[in-house]
Amino acid sequence: LIGLTTLEPRRCHAVAREVRRDLLRDGYALTIARWVGRLAPACDQRQLRRLLELVELAGLYDADSTQRADDFVACVEMRQVPDAAPSTIEVMTIHQSKGLEFDIVVLPELDGKLSGGSPPPVVFERDGETGPITRICRFMNKETLALVPQLQPLFDRHTRRTVRESLSLLYVAMTRARHALHMVIDPPMPRQPRARLANVLICALGEQSFEPDTQLFTHGDPNWLGVAQRPEAPIEPEPTDKITIGLAPSTGPVVHAAVSPSKLAQQDLASALSFPDDEALQRGAAIHDMFQQVEWLEDWQPNQDSLQMIARRVAPRRGEDWAQRQVESFLRMVERPAVRAALSYGDRELSTLRLWREHPYARLVDGAVQRGAIDRLEARIDKGKMRAATIIDFKIDDIAPSEAPARAERYRPQLEAYRDAAAEMLRTDPTTVRMIVLFVTAGEAVTLSHQP
Repeated sequence: LIGLTTLEPRRCHAVAREVRRDLLRDGYALTIARWVGRLAPACDQRQLRRLLELVELAGLYDADSTQRADDFVACVEMRQVPDAAPSTIEVMTIHQSKGLEFDIVVLPELDGKLSGGSPPPVVFERDGETGPITRICRFMNKETLALVPQLQPLFDRHTRRTVRESLSLLYVAMTRARHALHMVIDPPMPRQPRARLANVLICALGEQSFEPDTQLFTHGDPNWLGVAQRPEAPIEPEPTDKITIGLAPSTGPVVHAAVSPSKLAQQDLASALSFPDDEALQRGAAIHDMFQQVEWLEDWQPNQDSLQMIARRVAPRRGEDWAQRQVESFLRMVERPAVRAALSYGDRELSTLRLWREHPYARLVDGAVQRGAIDRLEARIDKGKMRAATIIDFKIDDIAPSEAPARAERYRPQLEAYRDAAAEMLRTDPTTVRMIVLFVTAGEAVTLSHQP
């Protein structure tokens, strides 16, 4: 399609240059339209329709495109384009299904926690179910909550309310079916969170353990489709035995949630109870996105327009002056010696280096999924073997240079999680992965030592 006939590095670089040249010269819409023309003979009707929708989206993107193809990929991933053609199969969330009915309902993802997804920014309680909010507090993890035990009842009530809402949502999902309901669950795992929707069903059926591909429960006529298509005839209802389902006694914790690496950083009580500063968060996101544009400083030339576009995209309501200040701040950071050293290949042989920027990952930690993104991961490969790796995590903390070592220790749990993820990805020992906290505002780089 694009001339990539081999994965030999030199050929990959050549093809990448050709694609970038076409995108800069012709734009995304025209370039992708040519690719779609080559793919069309191998596509069915729906595939071709979706590819044409991609061309249309590329045309909209061309009006405000950047020089990085990653930005277009991110735009496509975030933009939901519904299929215009009618379909006999609908895929939606449980919330979207409220008020609707379907002949068949399949629930394939029942591993959600009863306590909900990611932690909320605040917990609160009301005067009654729908009354005004009477108390509110920023959400804290259990370690921080232990410092203020008087708030524990508030968090317990929040957990119970969230569990009730999750069970209500499960009821909504199960009652959308007219004729057939299929619920697919994973077998229990030793380290898997116990407070899952799937475990509610397992306990209701009285099953303690079962093998994969096992049908735990069935009820009704499996040949309902033939019956449903026959003309209706008046029949006398037959008495049926009631099905009694009881929940097994609850054991273990109510909540078992995975923590993202960024939440592992240590903080004091004042920081835990304070609300986030939106402007500071947006500034951090803009600076991080700008640093992702730098592969190696020796080969990088700053582009003011592209950098300002990054800042505007992060905070579109902040205005041009705010965006320009972030660009100027970023360019000052890049000039600091410690930052320049961290972003340069220096005297290292470039052909032996592999680089990942804002690299996402997901891994199992104690039976739960841990998701994160590594700001910068460098690996040195010699004769096909990984020799060493370095993780660099950008921090914009406004601190004095003398405070950098102590502040870096606060981020140790986060960096160690990134180190373990990088070691799994590179199939190497974690002790070969160096951890650097790069304070870009202060211009200090702190290397964290490995601890047993």
